[in-house]
Parts: sequence; structure tokens; C-alpha cells
Amino acid sequence: MMNMSVDPERDTPSVLKNYVPFFYPTFVGLTGSPQDIEKVAKEYKVYYKKVKGKSSAGYLVDHTATIYVITPDMKIKLLYTPAKQDPEKMAKDIEYLLKT
Repeated sequence: MMNMSVDPERDTPSVLKNYVPFFYPTFVGLTGSPQDIEKVAKEYKVYYKKVKGKSSAGYLVDHTATIYVITPDMKIKLLYTPAKQDPEKMAKDIEYLLKT
């Protein structure tokens, strides 16, 4: 499982290395240049924007919270928007995909 950062200023590789395992130990954190992130965000229709907020950096980042299930050949098989992120349903969907 991969988690892509949309805030490369704060989410350096060393920060991601320590932060991402809190989600699950084998998850991988991805980051890149602002241009790389913009390109990937456009490809996957991800919204993100810096907004003023209370943090040590003085800003927060609004962003899409969609979960994508992507095959090794980079085909999107499933999308889960926040309203559809039911763990039991997601597990059944993934189990079905693994059997086919």
C-alpha cells in the first residue's frame, strides 16, 4: 500500500519514513517535486490546496481522501471516496478481485 504526499515541503522522505508506518507497518510513503506531485495529482484527479491554518508551518493542506485500488500494471480497479470507505465492503471487494 502506498500513501502519496501532496506537501513535499513538510513531507520529506525521512518524515514519511517515520510517519507512514503508523497507518500500517508495510505501507510506503511517496513524495516528489511539486511538479511531479502536480502531474500525478492531475492523472488521478486529486485535489489539494494549501490553506492558512494553525500548524508549525503556518498552513494546512486540504486534499482528496480517495482510496485507489490499482493493479500492478497501473489499472485503477476500485475507487473509494470517503463516503464509501466501509472496511468490510472494501475487504470483500478486494477479496473478489484477488480471486478473479
